[in-house]
Amino acid sequence: MKFRARCTNFYSSDSLDKRCLQISFFHYEFNLKTLPTICTWNKVNEKCLRLDRIFNTMKDGLLTERQMEVLRYRKQGLTQQQIADIISTSKANVCTIEKSAMENIRRAKETLDFLYTLDATHLCTIPSGTDLFDVPSIIFGEAEKINIKVMYDTISLINRLRESRPQCCKARCVCEDIIVYITDQGDLYFG
Repeated sequence: MKFRARCTNFYSSDSLDKRCLQISFFHYEFNLKTLPTICTWNKVNEKCLRLDRIFNTMKDGLLTERQMEVLRYRKQGLTQQQIADIISTSKANVCTIEKSAMENIRRAKETLDFLYTLDATHLCTIPSGTDLFDVPSIIFGEAEKINIKVMYDTISLINRLRESRPQCCKARCVCEDIIVYITDQGDLYFG
């Protein structure tokens, strides 16, 4: 036996404070066999509420409604099989939806990286095999040559590099060539 419910939004406004409160209750379709594990996910999650507002305003975004739904469930820690049961489809279809969503996100990130580097100057290229702790001194040295002060300290620079190019850093080693761009304000972008 399956049950199905929808996301319900309640709006209330207080004329004195002119505030609007949105509360979303997320319910899922589930089999009675999986009821004990699914019921724990019926709690309202503040992050999901914020994401719900963002995604509801993103009408012409790069992700379809189904892709956003699958990514929300994955962010909550559900497996592909659990998501397939919830949205009444196959695990293979959930896998395809998630893969295409991640591809759309990757392409959007590449587009943003291009946009950010339009106002930036090529600073240097960090060669593959470089120790991660040697990267800041290379970047600081190159920036000093063109009289731009980098807006990061050593630790912040390493963290920014790891966050923006995680596939390029394995342990303490740079495993791919990384192109470094710098703006006139000292902000760095990694290509």
